[in-house]
Amino acid sequence: MGSDAPVDIWVDSVSVQPFSFDEWDAHARHSADKARRSSIRVAAKGPDGKPLANASIGINLLRTGFLFGNTMIKEILNLPAYEKWFTSRLSVATFENEMKWYNMEWN
Repeated sequence: MGSDAPVDIWVDSVSVQPFSFDEWDAHARHSADKARRSSIRVAAKGPDGKPLANASIGINLLRTGFLFGNTMIKEILNLPAYEKWFTSRLSVATFENEMKWYNMEWN
């Protein structure tokens, strides 16, 4: 432990390797696909329970399965039009500057 450090962090195993943006993007997309997508099987059947040939099926998203958000400015609280625009597109938010460490730390 360091003599002037209030906290020591111990790590058992670290692997730091360079990567390109394309490699990062491919990994991010793969991770998102694993977390957000799954296969389903849909069967269109008539009132008699028999499969319908050449049936057209539509699917509507009723609610998101994962949170999607962004930062916002505190002034949104006084701007109803911006608040409406923001909440119509995003499901979560955090205040942009108010949540930065220098605003949260005690002096």
